[in-house]
Parts: sequence; C-alpha cells; structure tokens
Amino acid sequence: GIKCQDALMETQIKTYAASIEKKYGSLSDDAMMECINIIHQGGSGALTRILAKTQKPYTAKTIYAALCTDRRTSPIITRSATT
Repeated sequence: GIKCQDALMETQIKTYAASIEKKYGSLSDDAMMECINIIHQGGSGALTRILAKTQKPYTAKTIYAALCTDRRTSPIITRSATT
C-alpha cells in the first residue's frame, strides 16, 4: 500500500531529478521540485515548453510564473496547488 507508493515515488523523483540535471544543469532544491512536479503531471514536453518561457536563473518562483502562462499545463498544476 503506502510503502509501495512511497517507494515508487522516491524512484520517480530520483529518475526525474537525474534527467532534469542532465538536460538543464544543477538547480536549487525548490526549483528542482517544481520541475519534477511539472514532469510528473504534464510530461517532459511540458517541462521543456515551460522552461523555454522561464527567465534564467531558474528558480521555483520564475518556473511557477512561466507555468501559470502555459495554457496546456497550467490548469492541471495550478488546480492541484490549491487543493
């Protein structure tokens, strides 16, 4: 049950983080978690699209601001942030 879900999520987080770091370089923990959340809910294409709109250096705040302008992913992720 819960232990299995936690183990799966930990594996996914590590996999996503390695992929993000390989493509975009080292990020702060909060920026990395924003990116992981985007991939988890919208896929790697969504992350690529959103980071293309994001000012560098990438921070959780700038990533989230760009995310809110994305018509395809924003409704999914911003809805989950308010629940």
